[in-house]
Amino acid sequence: MGNLLSLNIKKIMTVFLLLLRKFTKALYKFRGGQRFAEFIRKSFLRYGQKILIEDFDESLKFFCELDEHMGSQIFWRGSYSGDQLIVLNKLLRPDSVFVDVGASHGEFTLFAAKRAVKGMVISFEPVKDSFEKLGKNIEINKFDKVKTYNFGLGKESKTLPIYTKGAKFTDGSVHRGLHTTCKMKERDKYIGDISIHPLDSFIESEEIGTIDIMKVDVEGAELSALQGSEVAIRKFKPIIFIEVAEETCAAMGYSGRELLDFISKFGYSFEIIGENGITMPLKNINEIGVFQNIVCFPKK
Repeated sequence: MGNLLSLNIKKIMTVFLLLLRKFTKALYKFRGGQRFAEFIRKSFLRYGQKILIEDFDESLKFFCELDEHMGSQIFWRGSYSGDQLIVLNKLLRPDSVFVDVGASHGEFTLFAAKRAVKGMVISFEPVKDSFEKLGKNIEINKFDKVKTYNFGLGKESKTLPIYTKGAKFTDGSVHRGLHTTCKMKERDKYIGDISIHPLDSFIESEEIGTIDIMKVDVEGAELSALQGSEVAIRKFKPIIFIEVAEETCAAMGYSGRELLDFISKFGYSFEIIGENGITMPLKNINEIGVFQNIVCFPKK
């Protein structure tokens, strides 16, 4: 009797949250309503409930954990990486080959798979827990042109320890997208070891014919991931979405400018992705900020 009552309460709560979500998503669209919308999102962080939504990117299913930073953003706002997805939407074609480096739970992977219906999505996620969630989100959407791999990308094949943030994020959520191979002051919780392999050796062994677009977001390991992708970048000249954060770059022993310098040598220009997907050319890489998402275009 107790279990049945608990189950019914959970169902009622889920229905209530889904109804409240519609109201909250609408609030986020208006500057005056964003503060109230954030209050609602943060108020339900403590429940830690996992809810399946069926309208991610309007028509996709996605498992959201309400106590998790990215999951709560996707549930209440509709997306976590909305600005980048707006840009990506303009670039993906039905026959695109998209490589998702640091796929996490699959926001970019699902978004790309919906559009690259005649192409392919190749996703790399080294953390076991995130990889399993990625697989569930792919499976429930019945995507058959997505290939997932439970290892990360780097300059050479090796096994590395992986750390995460032990304390809660600034908004009170648990942020499960902050895994890094470099132990940092606030990311010092060891959760296991991961495998790393170069993209170039993977491309050769799997006989991948082309790469059109890459997304690289690996919390400081971006330079190493690209160093292991030199052959692919020279050969395919993919558009590259990349996170440049001085904190994680410095933890790995390089700067954001050095990361962009490395990409520049392959003949690329850069645009900073701003609010609502508006991009602005980065003419001088010495002027980058402490954090930004950048799209790198091969020069014609």
